[in-house]
Amino acid sequence: MLKFVIILTAASSLSSATTFYVSLKGHDSYPGTALKPWAMLQHAVDAIQHGDTILEQAGTYAGCRIQMPGVQNSPKVLMGARAHVVLNRPGAHNKHNSIIEIENFSSTVADWNVAGF
Repeated sequence: MLKFVIILTAASSLSSATTFYVSLKGHDSYPGTALKPWAMLQHAVDAIQHGDTILEQAGTYAGCRIQMPGVQNSPKVLMGARAHVVLNRPGAHNKHNSIIEIENFSSTVADWNVAGF
């Protein structure tokens, strides 16, 4: 019986990773689903948990400042959809003139996968 409980717990923690969506037609008060996506990339990077993925839909967006780390075996993922995605300017929280900033002065920000831009 104990073996079953351990396997069930491990399986449920693996299935908790979620894909969230960002779209030009979204709104940050939405839940970030495919049908009700978020609008701002910054909102998405601030909202997701370890193992979650942000899938940015076609369009041109402001960048973001990533300050919260993922974890080694469960990285956070920021990915442009297969459609044309352009990040062309710093986001509202960026401190430098960079489009994507991965930085936190008080701790290390690691375990993010960023691809598709």
